[in-house]
Amino acid sequence: MSRNLFEIFNRYEPSEEMAEIMSLADPETIQLRADKPQRMIEVSAAFGRVVPRLTLYKLEEALRKAYELNAVYIRPRYRADWFGRDRIPDLLIETNRRGIVANGFFNHCDYSLSGGALNIEIPIAKGGVDLIYDAKTPQLMEAILREEYGVSVKVHISMMENYVPMQSDSFAERMQTIERQVAAAQADYHRAKEVGFGAGREASPELEEEMLPRAASIYGGECVPEMGDGTCKIGHYVFDISSPEFIYGGAFEINPIAISSIDKPVRGVVILGEVSNFSSEANRTGDRFDVSFDIFDGHASIEFRAFGADAEAAQSYAAVAQNGAVLALRGYAKHMTRKGKVDPDFTFTFTDAAKISRFTRRDKAEKKRVELHLHTNMSTMDALIHPGTAVKTAMKWGHPAVAITDHGNVQGFPEAMIAFEKNKKDDQPFKVIYGMEAYFVNNTAGAITGRYNPDFGATAVVFDIETTGLSVQNCGITEIGAVKIRGGEVIEKFNTFVNPEMPIPEEIVQLTGITEEMVQDAPKVKEALESFFAFIFNGEEESDYKPLLIAHNANFDVGFIRHFAEKCGLPFENPYMDSVALSRYVNPELKSHKLNVIAEHYKLGEF
Repeated sequence: MSRNLFEIFNRYEPSEEMAEIMSLADPETIQLRADKPQRMIEVSAAFGRVVPRLTLYKLEEALRKAYELNAVYIRPRYRADWFGRDRIPDLLIETNRRGIVANGFFNHCDYSLSGGALNIEIPIAKGGVDLIYDAKTPQLMEAILREEYGVSVKVHISMMENYVPMQSDSFAERMQTIERQVAAAQADYHRAKEVGFGAGREASPELEEEMLPRAASIYGGECVPEMGDGTCKIGHYVFDISSPEFIYGGAFEINPIAISSIDKPVRGVVILGEVSNFSSEANRTGDRFDVSFDIFDGHASIEFRAFGADAEAAQSYAAVAQNGAVLALRGYAKHMTRKGKVDPDFTFTFTDAAKISRFTRRDKAEKKRVELHLHTNMSTMDALIHPGTAVKTAMKWGHPAVAITDHGNVQGFPEAMIAFEKNKKDDQPFKVIYGMEAYFVNNTAGAITGRYNPDFGATAVVFDIETTGLSVQNCGITEIGAVKIRGGEVIEKFNTFVNPEMPIPEEIVQLTGITEEMVQDAPKVKEALESFFAFIFNGEEESDYKPLLIAHNANFDVGFIRHFAEKCGLPFENPYMDSVALSRYVNPELKSHKLNVIAEHYKLGEF
């Protein structure tokens, strides 16, 4: 004979109202789903009449408190002919509870039910309606109706017809409240999309994203523990199980299985491994803890999870499963339910634990080497080992020293020093060699650019230009002047104004003395450059080198010449020398290398 709700929840003493509700559940139809780790119970049953949603919520809360659970959900089932327009308010209440984007949106809605279709109009702008559809709220409502009444109803949600904001002060206040709810819901919705609809809430299973299949191990292939004399090898790890220290539960025989071999729920199995990612987080009230950690056996890993553990249990787990601890655990593996779906991976829960050890890599060489060139994780994209781990490992292997030589930084030095101080022994001399793989940078700017004739008597052209401003993008050339030198003698001169085809700013006129009247009849830039280039190459047709151009702050002058040469389709590939860079190199005592300062330094007279 099936049990009724009073027998199932015999620790709960219901009020008269709640007792009447519990008596409506047909014992023959009651289905229970309990999740012990998550401390959640779900009850599904056919009820003798429709129970208001808010009343069911009161019963759920009373049961949750009586059994100190995280959640209790009651899923009622009713006859299909009991569904009608008067059941819509309860549907909206349940949608508010389950939906990511629903709460508050239906508070002042209008709805109609006809011909297997439910039309809902809400007083919200179209953007809010689009958000509701993005969150698949209509599909959620349809799923709730199928679950409770077994009926198929098509739900359509739209903006309320003749919706006009700010019709009155009270209406304006209500609209502002709804708009704030839209903004808050949008934030919840986008956060929830990252982990799937229904995160943090219960959502319809039909709306959940499909979980990825379980991978037994990233290494692939089967793994069978290899038992030796007090040892066990699994994958890449060799464990010492000769002297276990039983620290939790009772003693047990250590006859382990490989974690990757767990392909179904099992009980009473033993696994070995090293603990990592231990976490213990308190709930909002601080009296319950969610504890989790991973354990890796050299070939695969499995997770331990305990939700809603009391403080004492959480402390016990923390004492056993510290990061880096090597343990033998006896317990059971099972699937857990997450977000309404069964997790394809397994979770391990232990009932007994023993502390064991793991054989780590050793240096068996009689004469230990010294690593003089070691990069750590401070060398970006080059190494993974932590500086402290490198020092600790070298000391453990009996090395006399180790050098930390990261790329262009010394960030690993403090960590290496701390590790040395923590692990040094009086009977083991050890030295950390602090170094760096440095970069040589020539911080002296080159004076000459391009391929040039190294003969000191070769032809060179010393030139200068005047412009309408500093930017080659929106300024033009107004004058080009040059002299050609060969063997230390001036052999030819060149000078031309250039029509920039743009106004010359007054401050430039004051600086250069060149006015618009002086350049209005001058050649335009293409013609001026053709004449300048002809002057440069005159008499140099037989040379293997292009003449060297010389200018003070040459990048500026050459930049303008190159820009307008490209613009006019004229080739320009001459090497050039910057007399500013040259002066900085040969006259390091000068504080300034302006043209007039250099002229005064070399006593060139008026300049």
